[in-house]
Amino acid sequence: MIMRVIDSIPLPGSTLRRNSISDIEYDAWEFADLVVLSESVSPSKRLRAFYSLGYYLGQVLNGGHSQLTYNMDIGERRSGFLIDSFIYGTEMIGAPKFGRIAEKYQAWIKEHKNEAGMQTGFEGGRDEYLDHLDELFIKTDEEYSEELQGRLKKTEIEEEKAILSKIMQEERLHNIHAIVNFWLLRSDMLIEVPDPSFKETAQAMLSPLN
Repeated sequence: MIMRVIDSIPLPGSTLRRNSISDIEYDAWEFADLVVLSESVSPSKRLRAFYSLGYYLGQVLNGGHSQLTYNMDIGERRSGFLIDSFIYGTEMIGAPKFGRIAEKYQAWIKEHKNEAGMQTGFEGGRDEYLDHLDELFIKTDEEYSEELQGRLKKTEIEEEKAILSKIMQEERLHNIHAIVNFWLLRSDMLIEVPDPSFKETAQAMLSPLN
């Protein structure tokens, strides 16, 4: 069966105009989730990378690499592509240092399959090396703070400067999320759809080709 390849994400106009930056990212990721897990359509390389960035970050910034390992184990469909796609995504958004951490994690998974199966994200189900990667991840996130400030100073396009400035004002965002959002809002991936027709548009995009 020939599958429709989805490379864009529809969002209601009200979401793009009124919501916080982090809410826009979350709503966009929810649609990407539907595409990735669909049996009717297929994500493009960059849409899958955006999805993988959101999934990886959501797990690691919540319960660490141990939690990520547990949830990938019970979600086998994701495990086949997630880490490679995340690494590609970090290059895509200009944050390759996070990809180097993911490569270390990927190597550990391959070499410690038994230990990987014992991870839960909770006490008694956490590996010391994965906790080390968590610490490295947070340290790397902190290092990107200075880089974001540098990007803001170097950006000459006023619209992009306004976007980045707004992103950096959201205190609940980690620096890596700020980088993801800056890439997302500058890309052509988001499509604004009138609120009344949003549901119909989204369903049509997720429908199989006739």
